[in-house]
Amino acid sequence: MSILSSGIVLCGLYIVFATIIVLTTLNILQLTALLQANGSFNGSNLTAIDTTLSLSDLLYTRCKTVSQAFSLILNFDQPLFQSNNQTIHVQLINNLNGWNKATVLFYINGYDIAITCMVRHGSYYVEGQDISTKRAYDPMWICKNSIREREMLVRTLELQMSNLLHDGEFDSVLLLGSLVASLNKPQEQFGAIYELYADALMAKRDTTHALRYYKLCLALECGNEVTIRLKIARCMHQLDDISNALVILKALPANTRPLPVLMLLGKLYQSQGLTQQAKLAYSAALNSKTLNITRLNPYALEASFALAEMALNEQKQIDIQLPSTDGEWLNALFTTRECILTHRLPNALEAIERVEKIFSTNLYTLLEKARVQMELEWTELSLNSFHKARQLDNANVMYMDMYAKLLKQCGLTTQLNNLVRDLLGISDNRPEPWLAAACYSDMKGDSTTALQLCDRAIALDKDFARSHVYRGQLLFKLNRAEHAVAAFTTACKLEKSLDGYEGLVESYCDICLKGVDKYLDAMNVARLALLQAPKSPRSHVLLGTVLSLRPENRDKAKKTFERALTLNPDTMRAHFGLVDLWIHDGKYDQAIAKLLTLAQKQPRDVLYVKLGDVYTLNREYGNALPYYHRALSINPTLTKALQGLERVEKLMRGEDPDAALSTINGTIDDDDIESEYVDGV
Repeated sequence: MSILSSGIVLCGLYIVFATIIVLTTLNILQLTALLQANGSFNGSNLTAIDTTLSLSDLLYTRCKTVSQAFSLILNFDQPLFQSNNQTIHVQLINNLNGWNKATVLFYINGYDIAITCMVRHGSYYVEGQDISTKRAYDPMWICKNSIREREMLVRTLELQMSNLLHDGEFDSVLLLGSLVASLNKPQEQFGAIYELYADALMAKRDTTHALRYYKLCLALECGNEVTIRLKIARCMHQLDDISNALVILKALPANTRPLPVLMLLGKLYQSQGLTQQAKLAYSAALNSKTLNITRLNPYALEASFALAEMALNEQKQIDIQLPSTDGEWLNALFTTRECILTHRLPNALEAIERVEKIFSTNLYTLLEKARVQMELEWTELSLNSFHKARQLDNANVMYMDMYAKLLKQCGLTTQLNNLVRDLLGISDNRPEPWLAAACYSDMKGDSTTALQLCDRAIALDKDFARSHVYRGQLLFKLNRAEHAVAAFTTACKLEKSLDGYEGLVESYCDICLKGVDKYLDAMNVARLALLQAPKSPRSHVLLGTVLSLRPENRDKAKKTFERALTLNPDTMRAHFGLVDLWIHDGKYDQAIAKLLTLAQKQPRDVLYVKLGDVYTLNREYGNALPYYHRALSINPTLTKALQGLERVEKLMRGEDPDAALSTINGTIDDDDIESEYVDGV
């Protein structure tokens, strides 16, 4: 017990003595810079070295060797430090905060920017990694000793987070940023870290969380205000908070708005229907004036295309200043888009050929060519162009939903299956692969699953117009024309396309046939399509389709279909429109002769189905059967061919093919149809 008591007494004495030592030396050892040195050298006197230097040499005796590395840095934003004839001064301190860090200041007399360098200490060894930061030159730098532990920690974090963000290591950036973000009171010195943290959050699609820290950067007035406001506006745009995004960007003076700000302003104004403001923003993007420096941006093609689309309603041409060297192909690229928007498709193909003279094999022109050929109903050429685009870049998903639709129309089941598998393997967060999958399900006869896949595409990007168009087509196919109207209307609001107008006209016509008078609605849409695309045969077909609803307008409808055929003799819908008019007049022989002539020129499944339908109406069931079989030999999953074949077989057995349909229709009341449809959707 006595030994134990003595030990306790000794421990107590040690603690007392240690406390006295700490208290007495606390105010004595306040040194933060033990070693100091200074000097200067001229870049012309430096000679290349080919020897291995120790870290201590670099730290204490060969500081000028470190400065030689400045000349090796590409795109260094302080070129004065790279000049061979420049005298550079050096100040060195050895800091005792934590590990004994040597810190060097490089500066030039009369220049207000200096560069500080230090060596970062690794976990188990000293890495030779140089940490270099720019700072305002301060002649009292050593006395103030501003390189303290926390400041260096902040700079280290900032540098490492920036490097990690550049390398795509977002989780590491989030972890490091969360450490600083967890501090009780936000501090201005952490502004750059907050911004990097928010950038990583955006990369992880945590938009709401990122917005919070971008706003914090703006409140602390740290970082570049223009950049911070741009990032805030982009977050708000993604969160569909358009009005506040506009407020954030409009707070910037007009002469400080760079190209990205002007482009985003144009998009935001356009989404709000503020066409004039959008035009001003896009025009400024093409010819911006930032801080009294005029910059021509003719390569901002997105702005050019947006202006062309907005000018479509005003029937105006847009003059864009082009570089003299690249003017021909750049102008051809713009002409391609303009011709596609105005549906001058042959001119679009000519413009594409001019671009291909400079860029012989490129993905963009191949895809645009395939799209135009598909619009012109040049099926084989379009398939070939899409196939070449896939060979050129099999990881591309742009326009692949249109390629899937074309494969479906041609009954190429295996190719469509392979395309869907490849697209979903490339990306499952873009709408195109899901629309292609919807095409495949629809081709197999599973329209319900196709509709669900279409909804998945809309959930990924609600502003992708073709998703809404295809959704409307599926609803129309499921005999839900009233709901299809809403889908097509949404598509037309997002993008004024003939596919959307076509769906609206067909849906309104179907509603008219059910007994609800929507003739004027159908006519208004057809006229709008004709106004938007006066040189497109499809717009004339739409007008003819509406006119044919009323017997007194069928002569006008016939002339309209003929006008469409003068614009493009391969427009199948125009041919079918004339055939339908002849059927109404009981001229079956004339209709059959027309279809046989077309089938000889271009044997297609839809032609054979139409021939089978006309023979069936003329009660020539024996002649109808082989044409349905021919259609199925081309496209085994063609629903209309299968339904037509089943109908003919029932008629040949003496059964009534419309009995089941009459029973179903008998349960539907016209009042229900009227209540299901809402005007102005």
